[in-house]
Amino acid sequence: MRVRVLVIRNARSGTSRRRSQVDKLVTRLESGGATVELASPTSPADARAAAAQARRAQHDVLLAAGGDGTLSVVVNGLVQTPKAERPALAILPVGRGNDFAAELGLNGIEQTLDALARDERRFVDLAKTEAGVFLGVGGTGFDAQAARRAQNTPLLSGRLVYGYAVLRTLLDFRHLEARVRYDGGVYEGPVTFAAVGNGRRYGGGMHITPEAKLEDGLLDLCLVRDISRAGLLFMFPTVFSGSHLGHWSVEYRKTKFVEIETEEPAEFFADGEFLQETPLRIDVLPGELEVIA
Repeated sequence: MRVRVLVIRNARSGTSRRRSQVDKLVTRLESGGATVELASPTSPADARAAAAQARRAQHDVLLAAGGDGTLSVVVNGLVQTPKAERPALAILPVGRGNDFAAELGLNGIEQTLDALARDERRFVDLAKTEAGVFLGVGGTGFDAQAARRAQNTPLLSGRLVYGYAVLRTLLDFRHLEARVRYDGGVYEGPVTFAAVGNGRRYGGGMHITPEAKLEDGLLDLCLVRDISRAGLLFMFPTVFSGSHLGHWSVEYRKTKFVEIETEEPAEFFADGEFLQETPLRIDVLPGELEVIA
């Protein structure tokens, strides 16, 4: 495997056992003939800067080792470089939530090594706001509040942390008064949450936008209108299978853009991280990112 790889890892991402997989990956790559440079930034800003400096002339592949938050930081750095000069993105999923990696069929070190060996590449879409880009799903309202709570719950991971965050957020959530505009339509009124998907899933496996495709040049909008706490609690398990689309409160649309305004500023989380407050506009960037999948 004669490939030049820059590995950017989040040393705090995931458990110590999962973090040790980064060292195993580097060893396996080097034993296979790859040239590996390992970077361990100490802050998101440093990780973003390291990704922004990566060039195809020096590295064939930029490998992000971490969860969705690490990926988000790395990709927001990578897109600062002209597309033709960027190395392809590879992923070692070792975070609490690894939803985007799962979309690409990457569930651990063996799948990552296999993808690198096969060198199978795809050009996937990105979603973009004025604050940055995101890979998977972004949202405001209940899901953003749950994401904030999950972020502040470091001792749990995967579905456990998001399940806990959802149940805890139910206790004090209030609906948003919002105006949501998309291709061919607009909704005005109370909103439980509005999720915008480039990918299908967030929160460790919740298929909130189950019909989303990474290469269709479209965003998927899942808008949940005014629903009671009890109704949301009973609907919640159906999100893991995507069967919530049949619920009376759900409006689902495919669109090239989404604009969200709220009566009061509300947080918008994307890829598990805070991106910006409302109002905001989300557009799609077709085929913007080259990934090894």
